[in-house]
Amino acid sequence: MVRSQFDVWMFFLFLLSFWLCLWGIGTLFKLEKRGWEIGPGLLLAKTTRLNRFINKVAKRFPRFWRALLTVGIGFGFFAMVFTMVWLGINLHGLLTAPRPEQAIVPFIPGVTVTGLPLLYMIIPIAIIMFSHEVAHGIAARIDGVTVKSSGFLAFIVFFGAFVELDDKQAAKKKRLTRQRIFIAGSFINLIIALFALILVTNMYRVGEGAYLYKIETDGAAYGILQQDEIIMQVNGTQIRDGTHLDTVLDQFKPFDPANFTVQAENGSISNRLVITGFNRTAAYRPWGQFLINNGTYVNGGLENLSTSDQARLLFNSSNTYLNFSLLINFSAFSISAVNLTWIVIDLDINASLSVFNTSKAYIVNITNPSQNYEIFSFQNLSSEVTLTGNISRAAGYKLEDYVNGSEFLQLDFIFNASTDFNVSIDLCKLYPLTNQTEGRFGIWIGNYLLDRELAILFGPLAPHVYQTLVYLYMFSLAVGLINLLPIPPFDGDKLFTSLFNRDFPRSNSSESSGEGSDEKSKTEQLKPKEPWTWVKTFIWSVRGLAIFLLLSNIILSLILFDIFSIFSGILY
Repeated sequence: MVRSQFDVWMFFLFLLSFWLCLWGIGTLFKLEKRGWEIGPGLLLAKTTRLNRFINKVAKRFPRFWRALLTVGIGFGFFAMVFTMVWLGINLHGLLTAPRPEQAIVPFIPGVTVTGLPLLYMIIPIAIIMFSHEVAHGIAARIDGVTVKSSGFLAFIVFFGAFVELDDKQAAKKKRLTRQRIFIAGSFINLIIALFALILVTNMYRVGEGAYLYKIETDGAAYGILQQDEIIMQVNGTQIRDGTHLDTVLDQFKPFDPANFTVQAENGSISNRLVITGFNRTAAYRPWGQFLINNGTYVNGGLENLSTSDQARLLFNSSNTYLNFSLLINFSAFSISAVNLTWIVIDLDINASLSVFNTSKAYIVNITNPSQNYEIFSFQNLSSEVTLTGNISRAAGYKLEDYVNGSEFLQLDFIFNASTDFNVSIDLCKLYPLTNQTEGRFGIWIGNYLLDRELAILFGPLAPHVYQTLVYLYMFSLAVGLINLLPIPPFDGDKLFTSLFNRDFPRSNSSESSGEGSDEKSKTEQLKPKEPWTWVKTFIWSVRGLAIFLLLSNIILSLILFDIFSIFSGILY
């Protein structure tokens, strides 16, 4: 999926318009009097209407909530360590053998998530935000901490919910009480994730085969495989599920034949042969410069030509004959010629004639010109044509002989016609492939799901309910675990640092009069800055490690993968 610059600019224009309109509405109707704070890219809506509900639930089952959240404290520390270890393992995978399912990207509506998946996520996000903050409020109220307000906040494209507690009261509570407040939101999210998972697994069961629900128009399988078919076998290997198909397809390299046995919607079974493609975006290697046969350098590559460069690539025939060469600077690549398995070339040729006596293109064998490899040969060449040619080591060609001293790859063009003509090269892209180049079919796959009782109960709504529950499980699990990382201002950081904070000393005299409180405030202002200790060193070391692991995973995911496709499925 490719997102155009126009789409990106339209999104930012919409975002700017949204915030300007929101600011105008807030100013016109004076919403700040109703608890709304609206600033540049910031919205904060406070209310006390939820306080009664929080108090009612907390008072009804105080022992249950206290016991549940006490158990949650131990689970919270375990989940904190687990998440950091998992992020480390995932980071290693991104660095060594990256896969789309390893991607960790922030949820940004309109940027990382668009279209139908965004609609399915609305209900799960509302449930997660509401339950998370209400849980914090309940944990506070069962131990006498006041809930001042609750509400909704948004910052540019990020949003969330909050409960505002009386921090002074909370600070004076015992460590166990504070830890229950800190863990409440994430622990409830993880419980919801568990229930969502139970519902998901009881809606469908995974059948044999893999479901094909989308085919990329530029993929190798386009026009061969069909959407909604079930892939049963690949080259005789029975496919168990979508994950197994993933493993099987990983073994294919560019131009390998893949025989798919598929089942159509009507139940008919057929075999389809697909020649494995490759990711042209990932495999493309732009060269720093290339040469035309007259020795003129053209910089930047043929896919981004200046006006002067374009003029150099317009060739006029002489006595109805034209011969010219392109020398591509291969030394600009970080690939040794001896490691090449395929050389693939895309060309856009524009000619003033449609019929030629001869129109050919060769890759020149520097060592033995008699072994020049013909990649194109057409007598009838349309006025504008896009051509793709390739040469492979598997066919018996020694590819390093076609790269002059690992520096230049030479393309020779020959045209002959009955009248004079001109030819221009509008695009020329080179794809040097090696054994490390992954095959690509351009298909989106998932598990083949068969109905269970719960799916039958929901009838035609079952797929939509299922997708909503899947996102509820995914987001609840992600929020619950990531929020437990020891990173300010996450709840996990408060839980972690609570291990090193002493209980607040109780003192009746300090609360008996306003005068005592004023004297205490003055004393606190005059209190010298605490010295740096080994405890602070340890805390910031753990924080630094957690920040590094999370940011490294996110940055690598954004670099390696198409972020617009992360929530859409698995592409092969």
